[in-house]
Amino acid sequence: MKILKPQIFPDNIISGVTLRDIVNYPNIGFSLYQNENIDENELKANKQLFSNYLEVPLESILTQKQTHSDIVEIKDNDHNYYEADAMIISKSGFVLNISIADCVGVLFYDLINNVIAATHSGWRGTYKNIVEKTILTMFYEYGTLPENLLVYISPAACGEDYEVGKDVANLFAIGITKINDTKFLLDNKFIIYNQLIKAGVRQHNIEISNFCTIADNRFHSYRRDKDKSGRMSAFIMIKN
Repeated sequence: MKILKPQIFPDNIISGVTLRDIVNYPNIGFSLYQNENIDENELKANKQLFSNYLEVPLESILTQKQTHSDIVEIKDNDHNYYEADAMIISKSGFVLNISIADCVGVLFYDLINNVIAATHSGWRGTYKNIVEKTILTMFYEYGTLPENLLVYISPAACGEDYEVGKDVANLFAIGITKINDTKFLLDNKFIIYNQLIKAGVRQHNIEISNFCTIADNRFHSYRRDKDKSGRMSAFIMIKN
């Protein structure tokens, strides 16, 4: 498996973003999402490969039904599958798995309380400020202070290529570049970075990936490939 690894986290944290790897998976690339171009058996094999790479059983890889919400789930005592777009856990050996293809995966680690979180933030989640809600939930449940967080912002659609309409552009005060009266460019990673800073995360504790999923075919992109697009995993785990 080919993995893009964050540099921000210490050695007790396993994290990364799975790459598309079209050389070894020439159909649509390695994907952890089923569509018309990847059948159930391929998906099962990919999940098993991911499980083997992380050296954890499949049931330790936690997922959610992502709906572009601002719902945050605590997974310490409940590993069930719910509609949500953020997960938090303090147990070691469990993988928080976020599915992305242009949306941003945001990974968190609380240095003091040894708690991790993973958030899916497309423009809808960013508008709802799901990263701040994740930080607040970590504070209320575990005493997490934002200044003690290390945060990774994954590859995603970039501000040079992510075109939106006026209705979406009007939702944001920053991160918007006007093309004409009806077309705009949205820099979702930049907006999320500013939300993290406003929430109290220290600038030097944030790592932002510069890779653009739309422009770089090492990554899945729904904007580029439409229904043929697979999904990457942005994942984080505390080592056993």
